[in-house]
Order: sequence, then structure tokens, then C-alpha cells
Amino acid sequence: MAAMDTRSDLPEHEKTLCVIPAAGRSSRMEGGASGDFKPLLAWKDKRLIDAVLECCLQAGVRPLVVSGYRGAELEAALSGYPGLATIRNDAWEAGMLGSIRLGAKEALRIDPRGDGFFVAPADMPLLPARALSALLAEARGRKSAGEQAVALFPSAEGELGHPVWIPYSFLPDMEGLAPDGRLRAFIMGRSWASVELGDRGILLDIDTPDAYANACPPP
Repeated sequence: MAAMDTRSDLPEHEKTLCVIPAAGRSSRMEGGASGDFKPLLAWKDKRLIDAVLECCLQAGVRPLVVSGYRGAELEAALSGYPGLATIRNDAWEAGMLGSIRLGAKEALRIDPRGDGFFVAPADMPLLPARALSALLAEARGRKSAGEQAVALFPSAEGELGHPVWIPYSFLPDMEGLAPDGRLRAFIMGRSWASVELGDRGILLDIDTPDAYANACPPP
């Protein structure tokens, strides 16, 4: 069941947004043969972050990248993407949750009539577009049935992954969180549900040079 605002022909301001935090330094990648700026690492014939952006676009979701460390470089590298929104987190060193919160507020500013937003890490190149579509369909179905708005995770054999759908009604409670806090811990203290996809691409992230080397497709 396709949600109304996932159609690719809708105006950009009417599409659901996906916050992609890409502001950190990724210090665990430093010193590896692959280089140290994770979002722009090679992946297939493009870059790591491209895979996440294209996942969003395939699902009719508008990507919103939160930059920080080497922000101008990242923003310039992504400037050709249709519909891409960006925002700079100058306090990126304080923690990823601060970037997510900043991105969430920007998403609400762009789409004030929306019900919620996605969060997808920039280092998960195997995310399937159907994860976004399935979660949005579930959120829409719950709303149509008059049910309470809840956060939604995709799962693979019961293991929770990304992206995560967060209702905008959660934002006031997010305001008081420390920027270095954990998003999942916050969500687990509230109402949430999962949608089983059976796709382990929702679990694979690239945090170290070894993880990158093991996951990177051969040339």
C-alpha cells in the first residue's frame, strides 16, 4: 500500500524526510587504508553515502543530511542530488543525538504537516528502499485506524535495525536529551513497534576499516 507522500511526483516540500546524520569524525575509520572521511568512501561505482541517499530517493523519501566535520566538503560533494536538504551542525563534537535532533527540527520546519520522519545512518549502504516504504505504510495504516503514533523499526529475524520512523510528537521529549545520548534507549522508553522484513541490510553498518574492507564489493 503506497502512502500518498511517497510518490516521486509530489513537490519536494510534501515528501516525508529522512534525517541522515553524517556530522561526526568517524575516528574509528582513521588510519585505515580506505581513508578517514567515511561518507565519501568508495562504494561500488559511487560513495558510501550515495547508497543511503539513493535508497531514500527510490522510496520517494526526501533525504536530509546533517553535516558537521568537513561539512563544506560533504555538502559540495552532494550538491547535485535532486531534492537533497542539508543542515550544518556546528556542535557535531557533542554527539550524534544532537545532530539527529537538529535534523528532526529542520525536517518539521520543511514539512510542518507531516506525521514523522525517518533516521538512517550514513554508513549503512545495504539499506533497502522497501524498509522505508514498509515503515511508512505501517505508520499510515495505524493513523487511518485511529491508533496511537509509535516509533517503528524494521527487523530481520527479530533483530531491530534501521531506518527508524519517529513521530513528530516525540520531539518535545527529545529536547531534553543530552547530545551524546542514545536514540534507541530514548525510543525504547516510549511506544514502539517493529515490522519484519527479513533483510539483513538493515543491520550492516560500516564502523571500522575492517568492516569496510569486508563489506566493500570487489572492483
